Amino acid sequence: MQNKPLISIITVVFNSEKYIEETILSIINQTYQNIEYIIIDGGSTDSTIDIIKKYENKISYWISEKDGGVYDAMNKGIKVSNGEWINFINAGDRLLYLDLNSLLNNTTTNSSYYFDEEKSSLRRDPFTKSYLTHNTTCHQSIFYKKDEILSYNLNYPIIADFEQMTRVCKNSFIPSYSQHIVFFAKAGLSYESNKDKSIENLKKKIKIIKNNLGFLWGLVATLHSFRIFILK
Repeated sequence: MQNKPLISIITVVFNSEKYIEETILSIINQTYQNIEYIIIDGGSTDSTIDIIKKYENKISYWISEKDGGVYDAMNKGIKVSNGEWINFINAGDRLLYLDLNSLLNNTTTNSSYYFDEEKSSLRRDPFTKSYLTHNTTCHQSIFYKKDEILSYNLNYPIIADFEQMTRVCKNSFIPSYSQHIVFFAKAGLSYESNKDKSIENLKKKIKIIKNNLGFLWGLVATLHSFRIFILK
């Protein structure tokens, strides 16, 4: 394993008996061997825990307890992770392919390919300040360097992933890409928040950008939001 960096894959789940097994299988069946698999369950009352226990000999760490929501659970996963890289594949989403060259040669947080179930297409989003002024990078497709990832701000219960992105990529002008592939499911936890183009949500994102990236980027975000609202 000396030439294979450890990657921590974190799955956050709550009462997802319908989807959790396919998520687990997509990770433990990877040909890439050096994976630390972490599952943070929010105290599920359906058969989710039974499914997790079915595979616990291939899970590095799992816990089931009440939490303060999905981002609190993600923060728990970050705290117990040991990998050089961290990626979130939550219940409903799947890990399709890990690329060794990307794990070895990338030096900073990057975005990978993802298959968008809704649009039935393979895509790859930039992870830069410019892109975040008018869109949100697919969270499942981001592979964080452990020393660059930040805790999620629990004051944003719906868009803490976006808020965290604006802090992580403060100095990012040129996107860094990897060759990994993930599956972004319509049943995934991030799907609805990514679809939300309401004026209220756009205002929240503009405020986040102003606070974390400065007035000029906030102005750019305001212009983009106006365009999005008009097109809508």
